[in-house]
Amino acid sequence: MYIILKWHLEIRIHELIGYLTSLQRNIELKLVSASVIDILEFNTSHEIKMEHINSMNESRKTQPILIACIQNECWVIDGNHRLNKREQDGDIECDVILIPNEVLYKYSQPLIQGKSDRRKRKQMEDIKEILEIPT
Repeated sequence: MYIILKWHLEIRIHELIGYLTSLQRNIELKLVSASVIDILEFNTSHEIKMEHINSMNESRKTQPILIACIQNECWVIDGNHRLNKREQDGDIECDVILIPNEVLYKYSQPLIQGKSDRRKRKQMEDIKEILEIPT
């Protein structure tokens, strides 16, 4: 799970990655090259484990970083260790996949789910609003 406390939002990252893997090279996903230094300015994880970075192999390091942009803020939702490894190795650029908010919505849920169906529906409507998805 990836959690964005600001919006009490939980992203089921493993399910999202499974979906992205199944798409292969779908047009709806944008694979772009971006500056490692610029991406480090985004909202990134503070729980970086140096032993994980130091033991990372080259093929893992070069996998794309997943970024979600929500209300003009960008979040590294997967690839924080890969990003730090690239910086450590002096790499200037890395591949990035920008996750469309419509896709992000499918794999999001409230951090604390309501007990009633009505409350759950309201929470999902709130997430749609946060992600600026038209209803």
